[in-house]
Amino acid sequence: MGIDPPTPQNPPQPGQPEKPPMPPPEPTAPPTEIPPEIPHIPPLPQPNA
Repeated sequence: MGIDPPTPQNPPQPGQPEKPPMPPPEPTAPPTEIPPEIPHIPPLPQPNA
């Protein structure tokens, strides 16, 4: 057995972006349009924000 070079966990595939495409941000409606039945859910933290 020898010392193998460190292999990247996620090697970049040919023809594909290094990072998976981020899903479109959910449209945030103003509090006035949110019905009282549906609780307000804070948007997920975006890494690029």
